[in-house]
Parts: sequence; structure tokens; C-alpha cells
Amino acid sequence: MRLQPILSLITCFVFFIGHVPAHSIRPRAPTKVANIENATIHTPSQRVTASTEFNLTFSLAGQPSEFRLSLEPNHDLLSQNLHTRHVDVNGEVLRTETSERAQHKIFKGKTLVRSAGGGWETAGWARAFVVRDGNDPLFQGAFSVFSQKYHIGIVSGQAGAPASERRMVVYHDFPGVPQTNVEVGALLGRPDTAIPFTKRQYLPDSTDLTDSIGSTSGCPTTRRVAVLGIATDCTYSAAFDSAEEVQQNLIGMANTASEVFESTFNVALAIRNLTITDSTCPSNTSNSIPWNVGCSAGDMDWRLQRFTAWRRTLGDRTNAYWTLMTGCPNGEQIGVSWTGELCDSQMGANVVARTENTWQVFAHESAHIFGAVHDCTADTCSSSEQCCPLSTSSCNADAQYLMNPVSTSSQSEFSPCTIGNICFMFGSSSIKTSCLVNSDNVPTLTIGQCGNGIVEAGEDCDCGEDDCGECCNGSTCRFREGAVCDDAAGLCCTNCPFLSADTVCRTSTGACDLSETCTGDSSACPSDRHVPDGDACGTESGLFCASGQCTNRDMQCRDQLSRNSTDITSCGGNSCSLRCSVGRSTDCMDIGQSVLDGTPCDGGLCQNGQCQTDEGSWVDEHRSLVIGLAAGVGGALVLAVLAVIILCCRSRRRKHGKKLSPAVSVTSVPDLPPPYSAREHGPGTVRYA
Repeated sequence: MRLQPILSLITCFVFFIGHVPAHSIRPRAPTKVANIENATIHTPSQRVTASTEFNLTFSLAGQPSEFRLSLEPNHDLLSQNLHTRHVDVNGEVLRTETSERAQHKIFKGKTLVRSAGGGWETAGWARAFVVRDGNDPLFQGAFSVFSQKYHIGIVSGQAGAPASERRMVVYHDFPGVPQTNVEVGALLGRPDTAIPFTKRQYLPDSTDLTDSIGSTSGCPTTRRVAVLGIATDCTYSAAFDSAEEVQQNLIGMANTASEVFESTFNVALAIRNLTITDSTCPSNTSNSIPWNVGCSAGDMDWRLQRFTAWRRTLGDRTNAYWTLMTGCPNGEQIGVSWTGELCDSQMGANVVARTENTWQVFAHESAHIFGAVHDCTADTCSSSEQCCPLSTSSCNADAQYLMNPVSTSSQSEFSPCTIGNICFMFGSSSIKTSCLVNSDNVPTLTIGQCGNGIVEAGEDCDCGEDDCGECCNGSTCRFREGAVCDDAAGLCCTNCPFLSADTVCRTSTGACDLSETCTGDSSACPSDRHVPDGDACGTESGLFCASGQCTNRDMQCRDQLSRNSTDITSCGGNSCSLRCSVGRSTDCMDIGQSVLDGTPCDGGLCQNGQCQTDEGSWVDEHRSLVIGLAAGVGGALVLAVLAVIILCCRSRRRKHGKKLSPAVSVTSVPDLPPPYSAREHGPGTVRYA
């Protein structure tokens, strides 16, 4: 039943879809395009700020089916602050610094489609960057429908057209497939054609890199930002006179490397977190920051292993990757990186040694994170090792480009093969891109002020414009007379007063999603709430709630493989890795993905690919027993104390004539622990704001 409206939508999409001229879109393969119509922002004023939670609906030209993007602020990406932590030799935090932030209306959420019964059914994820709000909104981004990814672009009919003539389109690429052979089911739904069932790899050895040489199709058509974290070990910090110089050096390095990524891939690099160590190396390795050691402790591979393990402890899903800067090259080796691990909170890490051309080394290792392989040399051309050739007819790239295995200061751009390689990665979803941010500019440090769209200390409201409507004075960032809230600030403010308590501000989207109601004293709709993970749901047996979705492991396998076939089943037991089998095959394949957060596992629930047990569950289930035992033990202790006091008093009466010894002063009371330390959350854990 759930696919019937989707298949109807697909049929309409095929009839009304067409090629839309756009100067910024150069598809690598035939691209299906459809105009967006009836776009509506569902807030009282049809306006949004960066902190607004709202629904956005639209349809595609010529067909009645409707999409809904349920959006909320992407707080991690919007807080484009630079957080710097200065730590000592043991990893203890000496001080923290936070920059001011820039503002962009960037949102994340989920895609919903109409079901056969007229309700809404969760179908995938959504990302949107609102360029213009109001009754004629303009937005760009991407969304998915049952594992198929679609892009929303802003185009104009001809060059130089006014902004009012810009329109939004949805487009979908089919790499390497002739347009005449595109299956209907592959447009907006689960493809009907079979998909090879293999473990996902960033770049299979059989991939012919010559197919995409020089092509930018697949790379973002609008600016994206990859935020990252950088840490320095003691050997790197020691090369500078102060921590301020270290910070300036790192910012300059990232900004220089960012230019080549921006101009080549339309992806900017921006530092979000800095961890700067003391310039003195420790005599013993610290458990908190095990990578902070002198050069004799280990080579670069050794540092990468320990830095990766530390990166995992951060619980950081926001940064695209982390880089360790060191002053310890390993002979001729000046950098090492995991490959194709962009947006991976477990493996997204590399190590860069300080050289005369550090920014090139940083760019080289960063490109490995994006999935790039080395350019071909005379040696690799004559071997079976995979490399990027110069052209379709020539192998040796002659050390001209940044991905040459040996770095020189003359290398300042990526080869056509590397460009095609990385863009293919983007277009084919062979690497994760969920952490990349839609943005027009690299985040910069700005001073808080009225009119920047951010409600800061001393302001009631800030719409980012001079004319903020009936509720907010845009020139003073204060409420107008009689107003208690700003309509654009949240779903629970209409015509300047708060909506009454219990007014539904966000409806349920399914069996595992709860409705939210206004509080009556705030313009914000409460945070989205879900049915507890692991609870049973739906009418079929074996279904459970996970991350707000009613699902099971079989359904997750089918969604990942883009096929609604009962031949595909889960075979992973209770682990947090998604393992699937096809048909009657006895092979159980790990497809390289974790199950949804909240999926039950051995004794707990999966979170970020790890099975987390709830140690407090027994206490919750036996609360009455615990309270009774506590009361009984507590009462016994009170009686015991009273008995001791009575005995002491009787003893003193019997010995009232005896002179008491002077009291002994206590001077060895231990100091209170510091209010905050790098180990506050456990060994090896550093938390960022």
C-alpha cells in the first residue's frame, strides 16, 4: 500500500519532467528535472529565522502528489563558532575561547510523502537552505525518498534574469546510464532494476577512473562547507612563539587549502574546533591525549592510530574530519590519512607534518578523506596499483598535481582525474556528505549587532532586515508596543502574542512520532519528541521504534539496498552493523552501514554504531523495591547513630570527673576537585560546546 502513491507520483513525474536550462548545472549523465510548484512555508507569517522549526510543502509540475519537509535548525552547523581549547601536557584544559558566529538559514529534517490513506509517511532525510522566505519562498538543498537522493536547485531561464524570475527545480542524476534506458522506478521510488549486493566501498578496484576525468558533474552546484577539527601535538606547538601564532598558522593553512577545494569542488573548508597543546612534550604518555608525545614515541602510522581512537571518544558527528598537526615527519613521509572517510565520526582522521609547504600536504591528506587516490607515476603505471592517470590516453601525471605521492611546493591544484574521481564520489553517494553545510560563504568571525538575524544579549528580536513586520522593530531589535513575541521566531507566536497552551504546533508524522503543543509562555515549539526507542509499533509483529521511525532490521536492509523485496532480509543478529542477505543465499554481507540509532541490540540500544546498555533500567523497573530497601537501610542507620550518641552520653556521665584530652585540629582536609577538566566525562573524553 505504501508504494501506490509513490508509483503514481513517478508516472506523473515522467510525463511532466523535462530539461531545464541552467548555467550552473552540467550533468555528468542525463538529468531528470521538474519544476517545483506551490511551495509553502507553514508558519503564521510564512517567515523563518535560523532558529525556526517548520514544515515546508511543495509539489512537482503537473501532478497532484505533495512532499513535506519537516525541518528544524541544524544547530551544530549554524553555530559557526571557532572553539579553541588550550590544554597542558596531560590534556587538562587550561582555557577555552569562542569566536562570534555568522548566520545562515540552514535546516535539517526528514521527507514525508502522502500515503494511500491521505496521511504522511516518512520517506527519507531532507536538507534545505532558505534563500528567501515569505509567500514566495526560494530554497535549495536535497532530500531523499526511499534511499533515492534528489537535489533542489535554483535556476533562471536565461543569463542575467532578475531574482524574481528565479525558480526551483528538483533534479536527479543517473551516472553512466543512457537516458533511454532509465527505469521509471528509479525516478522517485525504489528502483525496479536489480542492484548488485556487495559491501559498499569508497572506490572499488574495478572502477575505471578514466570514465570521469575532468568532469565536475556530481560535485555540489551550490557552495557547501566542510567544518573540521584540528589538533596540534607538542612538537608542532613548539615551532611557534605563542599559542596565538599557532592558531593564526592553522587558520591561514586551512584558508589557503580551502581555496582550491572551493574553486575545484565547490566545497569550502572551515575550522570549527581547535585543540592546541602546550609546547612542552610530556615525559609519559597521557591517557587523555595519547597522541601528544615527542617524535621518538612512534611514527606517523602510530600517531594516526592513536589520534583516530581519540577522535572516536569525542562523539562528534558535526565535523567532517579531524587533522593532527605534528612536527615529526617519518623520514620522507610527511602525511598519512584514512581514505574516503568524510563525515565518518569513527574514522574521519589524518595526520599532517609541518613542512615548508604545509598547506599542500594538508590539502593532499584532506583530499584522501574525500576519497581521492594518488596520481599515477612511472612506477605505478607499470604496476597493478590503482592510481589516477593523466588522461584517457596517457598514464603518468608527471608530478604536476596535489595528489602526486611526493609533495612539492609547485603543486597547487588537483588533476582532472582527481576532480572527476571526487565528483563521482559525490554524485554516486560513494562517500558520506551528510555533514556538509549549505552556505554561500566560508564562516567568518563577526561582531554581534542588531540586524544580523541572530537574537543576542540585549535584543528581543532580530529578523536580519529593517522591516521586521508588526511585532519587531528591525532598527532597534526590540518588540513593538503590545508585542510579547515575534511571529518569525517560532511556531507558537501569532500576531505578536503567544499561542495558548496545548495548541498543537507540530503534528505527529507516524506511529513513533509524538505531537508537540505550545506552552503558552514561549514562541518556540517544544523539541520534537519520539516514542522511546525499542518500543513496539505498527500492526505487524517485530516492528519497533528507532529514531522516530517504525521499522525493523529487514526494512532497514531493504531501504539501504533501495529495494522493497521480501528476498532481502537481515542476518546480523543483534549487532549494530547492518548485515543483509539476498534470496536463498547463505552469504551474510556487511554493507558498511550501521543500523538506525535506537535499534535494539544485545541488552541495549544501538547508538552511533555501538550497543549502549541502560544500566539504570533495572532500577526503573524495580523502583518500589529500591525505595523500600533504601528506607529500611536508612532507618537502621539512624537508629544506630542514636544508639552511639546515647552510649557516649552515659560514658561521659560516669567519667565526669576525668579531664578530657584537648581536641585535635584537622588540617589535612583534601582540596575540592576543579569545576571542570578534560576528564570530566571519563578518561580520554573531551567535550566541545
